Amino acid sequence: MKVLAILNVTLLLFSCQHNSMNPETLDKSFQTGIQLQIDLQQGFAGKFVRVELNGEEQFRGTISDLVPFAGPEASFTSTTFQKRNLITVYWRCPNSSDCGNLQHTQEISLGNSEKYYVGMVVSGNSIILQVLDTPFFYL
Repeated sequence: MKVLAILNVTLLLFSCQHNSMNPETLDKSFQTGIQLQIDLQQGFAGKFVRVELNGEEQFRGTISDLVPFAGPEASFTSTTFQKRNLITVYWRCPNSSDCGNLQHTQEISLGNSEKYYVGMVVSGNSIILQVLDTPFFYL
């Protein structure tokens, strides 16, 4: 019984560690993470696409050939805790003679907003990436 009581006290002491960083001095967005709304806007239709954020896969799939009337061809959200992030996009056509395995990597820098909007457009063999702190305007 005494062993159990000592174990409980030990667990209580270890769980009550003091954090020397004052939460009020930390940027709120980095306490909860920064949300990224990522839109594959144009040029991905009919292609297999994989998107990584800081080396971790965030999206994988084949984008439909049916292009939407308005809005992105695909959209997903992710969360980061870093101001500087590396986005890597891999894409390929179903028919390898149309396009091979392509890759585009770009670093993005984020400010102090809680949410950012990342738009991606295929341009030849690369991606044009745009980062905004306001939503994209779609008809």
